[in-house]
Amino acid sequence: MEAASAVRSVSRHVGPLRNAREVRKQRQSCSSRLVSRGPRPYRNSNAIVSTRAAAAGGKSAPGNPKKVVLAYSGGLDTSIILKWLQNTYGCEVVTFTADLGQGEEVEPARKKAEALGVKQIYIDDVREEFVKDYVFPMFRSNAVYEGIYLLGTSIARPLIAKRQIEIALETGADAVCHGAT
Repeated sequence: MEAASAVRSVSRHVGPLRNAREVRKQRQSCSSRLVSRGPRPYRNSNAIVSTRAAAAGGKSAPGNPKKVVLAYSGGLDTSIILKWLQNTYGCEVVTFTADLGQGEEVEPARKKAEALGVKQIYIDDVREEFVKDYVFPMFRSNAVYEGIYLLGTSIARPLIAKRQIEIALETGADAVCHGAT
């Protein structure tokens, strides 16, 4: 009897408990209302920005970033982002590659950035800071993902972002950028 009265009490304060069928029905009605409004007008913001950059003679248009610090790995995604930033915004791109101990991967990143026309290339050896300030505290806190996996690449992200902002302040950049991985 006590459990039943507790459920009734919660139901009065929170609202009636729903079963899965009611929840699905409500979701379907919400999505049908969204669809019934009709299609939204298509707006390609990249095309708008490209037009601005072209109108400015390939230079950065007002409101666009003039200098961007890109967290650059030399891989496909950040190389495409680099070219996209140059073409779309007409801005100068400064690359930053953090040497976290990956070895021989950093020199090809430098060569690729040079080939893509980057004038300011930062490759910083942050191994000691990474281990001392990030990896050791991670081990001490027993930080794991989904209760099984040690945090790998993700533990480096805050250090990369910190150094990227320092470089942005140092170079006078007005924006920072990173890839998806």
